[in-house]
Amino acid sequence: MRKKFDFFKNLKKIKRKKNNLINRDLSLRLDKNEMTSSLTNFFLSKIKKKIDTHTLTTYPEVNKIYKLIAKKNGVDEKSIVVTAGSDIAIKNCFELFVEKNSQVISAQPTYGMVNVYSKLFQAKQVKISFDKNLELKTDNLIKKISEKISLIIIANPNSPTGKIIRKDQIMKILNIAKKNNVYVLIDECYFDYSGETCLNLIKKYKNLIVSRSFSKSGLAGCRIGYLISNTKISQLLYKFRPLYEISNFSVKALELFLKYKIGENYSKELKKGKNLLIKFFKKKNINFFQSNTNFILIKLKSRKSIEIISKNLKKSNILFTVEKNIPHYKYIIRFTLGPIKEMKFLINRLSYIHDKKIKF
Repeated sequence: MRKKFDFFKNLKKIKRKKNNLINRDLSLRLDKNEMTSSLTNFFLSKIKKKIDTHTLTTYPEVNKIYKLIAKKNGVDEKSIVVTAGSDIAIKNCFELFVEKNSQVISAQPTYGMVNVYSKLFQAKQVKISFDKNLELKTDNLIKKISEKISLIIIANPNSPTGKIIRKDQIMKILNIAKKNNVYVLIDECYFDYSGETCLNLIKKYKNLIVSRSFSKSGLAGCRIGYLISNTKISQLLYKFRPLYEISNFSVKALELFLKYKIGENYSKELKKGKNLLIKFFKKKNINFFQSNTNFILIKLKSRKSIEIISKNLKKSNILFTVEKNIPHYKYIIRFTLGPIKEMKFLINRLSYIHDKKIKF
């Protein structure tokens, strides 16, 4: 007979670190793949006018958000489930499809919460690796698909590699998964920058779910994500939502965000900054990986290089990430991309470090 609270033993094995509590307000935040520039005063003034006593004292009216997201994506409103960020979207899929001792296929590395949820739901994680070009070995993934698998999770583009899986490869996965009654979640968190989507496959594949987020395009602080699938699956996923999906403030912010096309406009400006940064990398012979997201990876020669770059960028209040989980490579750093103004500031500092301190 199972002892009461025996599940606690499993939880003790799961390590969760507290979020970094440093003040990032005065820094150029190139570490978490958020919007790097400030929202316009015009947009902020519109939000301030929307905020009144009811924003704080009443429960949110989320129905209007369902209508706006449905219109934005050209889908039926009933096929959408709004969530508090894409991590909760992923959790909803675990709640519906994954049971104890079932198997989940994912890339390695991938978004960290996939690993956390696999442990919390006591599922066996089948991890598929990347080659030296950081391309996912989809043939290996397909070989692992069987009736034992409950869920396949693919971030497209992947984080942290920034690489895309071609749609024909996705369709091969979906076809094999369909034969084995396996559901597939495609996380399109970086769709705003890749332009690649499987959304038009929803009607063809009843085992497909797509997740998206507004965090990368400018509303990270509002924590808004959503799932899209056929209406049958979406209505099942809808059962796992909390009483209110997002806050009243998030509802009002998203209304204006969509109305003024903030995400689309920012994506265009980011592309210009990205091209400028890549031009600099090529000029200085700095090794980088092409990315389909709002971040870029740089390959360095040694740990000393990372230490020198870190020390110098810290002086200029530029934050970035040291990637420790990129396969086949030891010394990788990641910069969030941004518009020309922010990228020029980064280029200025990197140029100084490269010419005066160390060759990358």
